[in-house]
Amino acid sequence: DKGKALDEVTLGRIRAAALDALREEDAHFLITTAGVQSCARLGLREALPDIRNLAGDEKTKPLHLRVVSIAALGDLGDDSDLALLDRLAADATGQIKPAAALAAKKITARTAQPEPEAKGEVAVPAEAPKDAGEAPHF
Repeated sequence: DKGKALDEVTLGRIRAAALDALREEDAHFLITTAGVQSCARLGLREALPDIRNLAGDEKTKPLHLRVVSIAALGDLGDDSDLALLDRLAADATGQIKPAAALAAKKITARTAQPEPEAKGEVAVPAEAPKDAGEAPHF
């Protein structure tokens, strides 16, 4: 049945595959990109050091991988990432600048929300501001 929730074993395998794709040495950039996006969608905060390295390194190629990594910081990052994102939004050009600005807005909006009070209650992320339409969403 397609409506069934994934069991913990299957979910664990998916998480491990996402981290492996992100961390694979000498992998094709599409594999790394898929790893970054999967880790962000799965909420894998343990991927943050790797994602931060990709987002902050000017040598990250192709540019698309860096933009995806910056977007993932918006999904997973915290206040400690705002300095990097603010610097990129101020100094960078092209796709980097709007991606960094949007990621910083997402973190700021998310961290401003109160934490869920009851166990099992899930916080719903704030929507990105409508004026941030220039930045790509991955």
